Amino acid sequence: MIHGKLIALAAAATASFAPRIALLIDPAKLAKLGERGANPRVQKYVAQLAEAQQQPVPVNTVVAQAVALAGMKGEAAKLTADAMLRNLTIAERLGCLDKAGLRDMQRG
Repeated sequence: MIHGKLIALAAAATASFAPRIALLIDPAKLAKLGERGANPRVQKYVAQLAEAQQQPVPVNTVVAQAVALAGMKGEAAKLTADAMLRNLTIAERLGCLDKAGLRDMQRG
Protein backbone atom coordinates (compact mmCIF):
# COMPACT_ATOMS: atom_id res chain seq x y z
CA MET A 1 0.00 0.00 0.00
CA ILE A 2 2.68 2.49 1.02
CA HIS A 3 4.93 1.43 -1.86
CA GLY A 4 2.08 2.02 -4.34
CA LYS A 5 1.48 5.50 -2.93
CA LEU A 6 5.17 6.35 -3.22
CA ILE A 7 5.18 5.24 -6.85
CA ALA A 8 2.09 7.35 -7.56
CA LEU A 9 3.64 10.40 -5.88
CA ALA A 10 6.87 9.98 -7.85
CA ALA A 11 4.91 9.66 -11.10
CA ALA A 12 2.91 12.81 -10.33
CA ALA A 13 6.06 14.73 -9.46
CA THR A 14 7.77 13.51 -12.61
CA ALA A 15 4.77 14.62 -14.63
CA SER A 16 5.00 18.10 -13.10
CA PHE A 17 8.71 18.60 -13.84
CA ALA A 18 8.93 17.12 -17.35
CA PRO A 19 6.61 19.61 -19.16
CA ARG A 20 8.36 22.62 -17.62
CA ILE A 21 11.77 21.28 -18.64
CA ALA A 22 10.51 20.35 -22.11
CA LEU A 23 9.67 24.01 -22.75
CA LEU A 24 13.25 24.96 -21.88
CA ILE A 25 14.83 22.42 -24.25
CA ASP A 26 12.44 22.86 -27.17
CA PRO A 27 14.67 22.67 -30.28
CA ALA A 28 12.55 25.19 -32.21
CA LYS A 29 12.96 27.79 -29.48
CA LEU A 30 16.66 27.04 -28.97
CA ALA A 31 17.31 27.48 -32.70
CA LYS A 32 16.18 31.10 -32.47
CA LEU A 33 18.64 32.01 -29.73
CA GLY A 34 21.97 33.63 -30.44
CA GLU A 35 25.38 32.56 -29.22
CA ARG A 36 25.20 31.55 -25.55
CA GLY A 37 21.48 32.32 -25.63
CA ALA A 38 20.67 28.88 -24.27
CA ASN A 39 22.72 29.35 -21.09
CA PRO A 40 19.83 30.73 -19.00
CA ARG A 41 17.65 27.84 -20.16
CA VAL A 42 20.33 25.33 -19.13
CA GLN A 43 20.56 26.93 -15.70
CA LYS A 44 16.79 26.81 -15.31
CA TYR A 45 16.43 23.15 -16.26
CA VAL A 46 19.38 22.17 -14.05
CA ALA A 47 17.63 23.91 -11.14
CA GLN A 48 14.43 22.00 -11.99
CA LEU A 49 16.34 18.71 -12.07
CA ALA A 50 18.00 19.50 -8.74
CA GLU A 51 14.61 20.24 -7.24
CA ALA A 52 13.27 16.94 -8.58
CA GLN A 53 16.27 15.12 -7.15
CA GLN A 54 15.63 16.63 -3.71
CA GLN A 55 12.00 15.45 -3.60
CA PRO A 56 13.19 12.58 -4.53
CA VAL A 57 11.97 12.05 -8.04
CA PRO A 58 13.86 9.82 -10.50
CA VAL A 59 15.81 12.39 -12.52
CA ASN A 60 16.50 9.96 -15.37
CA THR A 61 12.76 9.54 -15.83
CA VAL A 62 12.14 13.29 -15.72
CA VAL A 63 14.83 13.83 -18.36
CA ALA A 64 13.49 11.05 -20.60
CA GLN A 65 9.96 12.43 -20.43
CA ALA A 66 11.09 16.02 -21.03
CA VAL A 67 13.09 15.02 -24.09
CA ALA A 68 10.13 13.04 -25.45
CA LEU A 69 7.74 15.94 -24.79
CA ALA A 70 10.13 18.26 -26.65
CA GLY A 71 9.71 15.97 -29.66
CA MET A 72 13.22 14.57 -29.74
CA LYS A 73 13.84 11.02 -30.89
CA GLY A 74 16.70 8.67 -31.55
CA GLU A 75 20.27 9.89 -31.25
CA ALA A 76 19.24 13.52 -30.66
CA ALA A 77 17.14 12.45 -27.68
CA LYS A 78 19.94 10.33 -26.24
CA LEU A 79 22.59 13.03 -26.67
CA THR A 80 20.32 15.68 -25.17
CA ALA A 81 19.41 13.51 -22.18
CA ASP A 82 23.07 12.68 -21.57
CA ALA A 83 24.02 16.37 -21.73
CA MET A 84 21.24 17.32 -19.32
CA LEU A 85 22.34 14.75 -16.75
CA ARG A 86 25.99 15.77 -17.23
CA ASN A 87 25.06 19.43 -16.61
CA LEU A 88 23.35 18.45 -13.36
CA THR A 89 26.44 16.50 -12.27
CA ILE A 90 28.70 19.44 -13.13
CA ALA A 91 26.51 21.83 -11.12
CA GLU A 92 26.66 19.44 -8.15
CA ARG A 93 30.45 19.15 -8.34
CA LEU A 94 30.86 22.90 -8.59
CA GLY A 95 28.68 23.44 -5.52
CA CYS A 96 26.05 25.40 -7.43
CA LEU A 97 23.09 23.56 -5.94
CA ASP A 98 23.02 25.27 -2.57
CA LYS A 99 20.13 27.58 -1.72
CA ALA A 100 21.69 30.71 -3.23
CA GLY A 101 22.96 28.90 -6.32
CA LEU A 102 19.57 27.34 -7.02
CA ARG A 103 17.85 30.69 -6.60
CA ASP A 104 20.21 32.25 -9.15
CA MET A 105 19.88 29.32 -11.54
CA GLN A 106 16.08 29.44 -11.39
CA ARG A 107 16.28 32.99 -12.72
CA GLY A 108 18.66 31.94 -15.48
